[in-house]
Amino acid sequence: GLLGLLVGILLGALVVQCAYLFRDDAVRLWPRLKPLYLEVCERLDCTVELPRTAGALHIQTSDLESNPRHPNHYVLNALIRNDAAHAVQYPHLELTLTDARDRPVVRRALAPAEWMPGAVEEDGIAAGAEIVLKLPFEAKGVAHAVGYRIYAFYP
Repeated sequence: GLLGLLVGILLGALVVQCAYLFRDDAVRLWPRLKPLYLEVCERLDCTVELPRTAGALHIQTSDLESNPRHPNHYVLNALIRNDAAHAVQYPHLELTLTDARDRPVVRRALAPAEWMPGAVEEDGIAAGAEIVLKLPFEAKGVAHAVGYRIYAFYP
């Protein structure tokens, strides 16, 4: 009687604790639970985050255009694909401009809000989705860059 009740209470507490601790994984595995978790987390002052699966993000194509009339003005074009079976958080992008010897001339980390303005952070990049990036920028004080590198990461 009493022992069974105590075991039931402890098991219930364990289930609640696991549901809280593994909320991000639960939402990833069972997306229909997301509204419930968002409502509960609003009351408990917690967050439900999408996974940070950098290995699932691939830069399919990229191109750096320079403006001959304005030597320090560039446009980065890229196609980023999420190959995961679930949505992932928007990553940061690191862009490195290089010289003729492939040495870094300037390096910049771009937060999602800088390269994907207006994106809803909670939605992330859907499973199998592709994002077309067209990012104009100015690299002040940089001699003409010859090459570049770009990769996605999570801080």
